[in-house]
Amino acid sequence: MKEVKVATFITAPMVRELAKNDKLLKKLKERFRELNISKVYIENYRSGVLLTHDILEKVRKMFDEEYEVAGGSCIGTWGANWGRYADYGFRVICLNDERNRELLTRAMKELAYTFDEILIDDFWANWCYCDTCIRRFNEIYGFNLTERALRESILRNDPEIMSCWAEYSAQLLAEVSKKYVVKPAKEVNKNVEVVLKVAEWRELFRHRGLFLPKMKEIFDGFYVGTESREGTQRYGSFYIIRLMKALVGDKLRGAWFDTYNGFDLRVPIGVEAYVEQGWLSVLGLVNEITLFHAGSLIDEEREEHMEKISKEIPLMKRLSKVIEGNVIGVLSLSIQSSVQAPFDNYIQDWFGMIGVPLEAVKPQAIKKGDYVLITENDVKYVDVLGLARRGANLIVTASAAELIAKGRLGEEGLDLIGVSHERPIIALVKDIMAFVYNGNTIVSWHRRPYGMPFGPILNIERGEILLHATDGIRTYPAIYRVDLEEGSKVYVLCVTKYAVYMKEYYPEIVRQIIRDISMEYIGVKLRNVGGALFNVGLFPYSDGTIVLANMNNHAVRLDLVIDKERTRIKISKIPSNSTFSRIKIDDVKETEKVIKMRLKIDKNAVDALRFT
Repeated sequence: MKEVKVATFITAPMVRELAKNDKLLKKLKERFRELNISKVYIENYRSGVLLTHDILEKVRKMFDEEYEVAGGSCIGTWGANWGRYADYGFRVICLNDERNRELLTRAMKELAYTFDEILIDDFWANWCYCDTCIRRFNEIYGFNLTERALRESILRNDPEIMSCWAEYSAQLLAEVSKKYVVKPAKEVNKNVEVVLKVAEWRELFRHRGLFLPKMKEIFDGFYVGTESREGTQRYGSFYIIRLMKALVGDKLRGAWFDTYNGFDLRVPIGVEAYVEQGWLSVLGLVNEITLFHAGSLIDEEREEHMEKISKEIPLMKRLSKVIEGNVIGVLSLSIQSSVQAPFDNYIQDWFGMIGVPLEAVKPQAIKKGDYVLITENDVKYVDVLGLARRGANLIVTASAAELIAKGRLGEEGLDLIGVSHERPIIALVKDIMAFVYNGNTIVSWHRRPYGMPFGPILNIERGEILLHATDGIRTYPAIYRVDLEEGSKVYVLCVTKYAVYMKEYYPEIVRQIIRDISMEYIGVKLRNVGGALFNVGLFPYSDGTIVLANMNNHAVRLDLVIDKERTRIKISKIPSNSTFSRIKIDDVKETEKVIKMRLKIDKNAVDALRFT
């Protein structure tokens, strides 16, 4: 991959200030040099602030000689003198409002006069449930819903309403994007390229109209938000890039992250979390990352963040030039579903945080021998039985298995996961006290309650149980394997429904067995040494690069194990040191079939091992 480019985005209020403040310009440029920034997006509209062509042109000239310069806009936000809006603590426009459409057209034309590239911020979506929107929705689909009834249907995850609303939102957003965003810009500048940034909340894309196959036909390119703030699993910053790559291909141009805290946007994110967003964006293999926004880069409250990331960016750029291969991981299906997945929402992020690497692919790309993660929405929208017949190996989440056991895929589905036809489910959830592995009872109870929720409890009739759970009275299948006639395998993970327990509170044996399963496909795994192993990401690439990301605020010891016969990465030598000296290699053992490296990774550190 070529060296990643670093950009920033100057919001409209700051652009307006820059036009009359030379001291601010000087301060920004000094910070840009510290951060290796080579590209600047200049915004013309945000929350009612619409700048004139003269101001845009003046500020553009301030940066033209030293930086690559492009335009930006936050046209989804509402301002005074606009039309109807929805209020989420931030105000976003109603796409059906004619006044809003007029002002959209004006903003895009003004911007296209000045720039040949435009990046639209991620407020561009269908957020509105106003009376006008609901009336139009009712007319199209034959419903008679009030706003309250619609919201209650959404809260219930009603499949019919959710599907219809997703279709309505996609059609509305596509129509407005085409007629009032892209077309006006290209009318005044035939060379302009309009790029849409989508947010980090990928599970809501369909509901808010961001059906990417349709959007791909309208926009020249895409950007993606890789914010993983407090309260989320940081692997999502990497995974959303891979999902977008699967959905829009080479039209994905870059990733963008910010300094906001996930629990309170008025205070900054933790310093390490901020930097890790940057690293995971680079590891996702984008050509450009944008630090949003320029004003935050000179905020005194964020000085520690800037000091830290200024030291990391040269390393990010260096590593981006090194990686030349493809992402290797268990395959995750790149579908966009209209209904929510209550227990598998963002489940890929949780797998990534226990060291299970994932790569997003389209369902039609699955071939014999592949290992595929199957989630509850995959059961609803993908031909899972067809994948099995094709010879794919399936790794089925607890919620997906529960749907199958309830009859979603018929009797063939019950056979797929090896459960009884008469009574496939014993219980949806039980309180357990321990897990049992090879006859040994394993408890996780150091200074914490050792009772744990677990489920579903499946009544299996065939399959090999790899791990049991116990309530102290009986044992139940926790992880098991069913061998299919086609020669492929189905792994059922009844340990994923309560994701936080899978990641941190279940005993380590749970996580290790999941990593062992992934090893069968990718030929690389992490193995715990002496304690629990989580918040550590494994990122293998086909060119022989293996990146480890320790997202803990303490050092971690682990084994990196490579099966030389199964590995999907190129191996020509064993490295004697890591790229940035943040991984200490304590011991190396090699046999004819296996390489085992005992490693110690610094706290909050990203580093690479090169096997070529």
